[in-house]
Amino acid sequence: MTAAARRMIRQATRHVTPAFTLNQVGGYALEKAQRTEEGSLLEITTVLLMCPLTLEAVLNQVGHKLFVEDDQDPRRWAEIERLSPRDKVKAIAKRLGIKVDLGRKPFNVFTQMFEFRSELAHAKSMKLTVTDVPVGSLDDDPGLADIPGLQASWETRCNLGTAVRWREATAEMSQFLCSTADVGNPLIGGYTTTWSADFVDD
Repeated sequence: MTAAARRMIRQATRHVTPAFTLNQVGGYALEKAQRTEEGSLLEITTVLLMCPLTLEAVLNQVGHKLFVEDDQDPRRWAEIERLSPRDKVKAIAKRLGIKVDLGRKPFNVFTQMFEFRSELAHAKSMKLTVTDVPVGSLDDDPGLADIPGLQASWETRCNLGTAVRWREATAEMSQFLCSTADVGNPLIGGYTTTWSADFVDD
């Protein structure tokens, strides 16, 4: 057995940044949806779902930096981490001494995004029925999705315009929170984090 074959890794370390990966998934889905807008419901749904998942990962990264690394108060962060995203961003904003207005851009879509995530995370099958729909209000050959009232509330959000707006807002919210907290924005440099490994000869 050669010396190289006997060599082993004593310890390896790598920082994993889920926010970066989730954001990349959403980005690829949006690109595909924009290329093939017809029949792109699956891609658009993916984009919309990745936005709140990405943002919560950002909140967790910012919160950990503020409460655990800066304040050395992991118990406090453990309490905050269990909160709803809305209460979590409020706690982070209070710690930073800033106000986050959920009624103004880019945070004005925050609540919608997390409602969408919750609807899908706790989704249930349902039966939707409509009656007396004027045929003149429909196209010549309507699909079921074109008939008003036959869409679940989360499906009504699934359009390209909303996907683009949520992606832009997610990027802006992440940049604002990260820059204010003086932490690197994981959406920009997620895979540039350093890693290391120690080698020893067996």
